[in-house]
Amino acid sequence: MTDRYENIRKALAMLAEHAGATAVAEAIRAATTIRELLAARDQLAAALEAAREDAERYRWLRQQWEGAGWDVEPKTLDAAIDQARGKGGAG
Repeated sequence: MTDRYENIRKALAMLAEHAGATAVAEAIRAATTIRELLAARDQLAAALEAAREDAERYRWLRQQWEGAGWDVEPKTLDAAIDQARGKGGAG
């Protein structure tokens, strides 16, 4: 996967290497904040991808349940899962 923020990351790294004057120090602080935001974005992107994979697994499992011909509606199954997880019944 291509990192569309790669150029920003490289520019920030170069800026950090060439610090000196007060104005540059201010730019370094801003660059540090941007780097931290990019790191947070990377963590959120990874968490989102993991959640997508979990959702795909759950949807597959639910389709298997529905395809088995058991007389349980998906909302009932969802509520049973939520209750078992201690999240209350959503039904």
